[in-house]
Amino acid sequence: MRTQFIYLLSARVFASAAQAVVLLILARVVDVNSFGVLNSALAAGLLAVGAADFGTSTLLAKAQAKRDFETADACIKFSVSTTFICIIALLVAVAWYTKFDGLAGPLIALAVGVSLEKNAECLLSVPMANGNKFIAPLSVLLRRSVTLLAFVCMLPLGVTGEWAYGLSYVVGSIAGQIHLRHTVAEAPPLWSPGKLGLEIMRKAFPYFVSNISAQSRLLDLPVVAFTSSAIAAGLYAGATKVTSPFMLIPTVLTALIMPHAVRQRKHMAAALARKMFIFAIVSELLFFAPLALFSDRLVVLLLGHAFTAAAPAFAWTLVGIPFFGLASPLGSVLQSQGKERIVAVNGVVFAVVSLCGTATLCIMFGIWGAAAAMTISYGLKCIVLMLIINRTLKRTHRRMSTERAEADEMNPQHAGGDEARPEISDERIGGPPSTYSTWQKGGNS
Repeated sequence: MRTQFIYLLSARVFASAAQAVVLLILARVVDVNSFGVLNSALAAGLLAVGAADFGTSTLLAKAQAKRDFETADACIKFSVSTTFICIIALLVAVAWYTKFDGLAGPLIALAVGVSLEKNAECLLSVPMANGNKFIAPLSVLLRRSVTLLAFVCMLPLGVTGEWAYGLSYVVGSIAGQIHLRHTVAEAPPLWSPGKLGLEIMRKAFPYFVSNISAQSRLLDLPVVAFTSSAIAAGLYAGATKVTSPFMLIPTVLTALIMPHAVRQRKHMAAALARKMFIFAIVSELLFFAPLALFSDRLVVLLLGHAFTAAAPAFAWTLVGIPFFGLASPLGSVLQSQGKERIVAVNGVVFAVVSLCGTATLCIMFGIWGAAAAMTISYGLKCIVLMLIINRTLKRTHRRMSTERAEADEMNPQHAGGDEARPEISDERIGGPPSTYSTWQKGGNS
């Protein structure tokens, strides 16, 4: 897992840098209002494709890791079908919203691009669950490299910033689809959609709830636009989207943790969660919090003087980065141990808290209030998830102790005996294949 993580993280870091370059150039070639509209539409589109995925990408990673190939195949076909549905739905939404004005074309291109990319990200769960180190990183590198190259090349040719942004996104997604169809044997052609099986939707529903609640953070920008103005939304987009490259790191962790942790026992999964939590706190104290003190200078350096008013919101966003990045991986740890519904409930509760807090504080204090609401709510969400993980681990240990006591009562001749103790320990903790198989299939241990 470590080598796979390093390769994929390196690819995501490069992709993050490429994405940041596109956003920084875009901020300087379009006005603040257009910048806000484009990023608000992209956020809404990403949330829509996350809903269309319906949690099947997470279910696919888990099924493939457990070698449940029937479920994995159904998830793949479901993803292809929902890709078509999502494209049609987003095109209708763009036509209704824009009334075919000047931004209709770029937004249509973004709609097609995010839909195709959703399908690619879902299907990449297969090689990652199989332990392949190269296919996923290459896909990420290809998509973001082509997007950056296309965007940079279109601008000197006289293409407007809005059109260049939309077209480059869809060109990068098409390149990713071409690569995917030639490298992942399980990927069906895009023109052969499968059935929308109710059984798959039932299995994926807990993952859908937790994933869509996690992606509800993308709605902070539309909420700011609704409660203030398009100009404020543009400033808020500049403050928050410039840090979006950091948000790709939890995508890497979540994609790798699920197939890895599903094969681990609960105490090992909990130990992994604690390490991630400690790392997040340390990075907050040593890097992000001190960096936030220089937010005014950083905003001017990255986005220009037009975004000076976004500095307080940028500072709060920097402080929240470790928590934004930690929430999804902690949820994946719980999901891998059969706690999908707990993660779903936690996600829904904090999605409501974060969005209501964003709207309220934005009305009261402006865009920095919205950024503060998101940071505080995600910090609380991570703390609650960590408490749930620790409580689950303690309950497991108590159950194991009770089982040992019951075994001693049933075998009084061995109670307290040193010779019998290793046999009981092996049976209850790590021994026979039947116990492991039950746990591997998702049963409670």
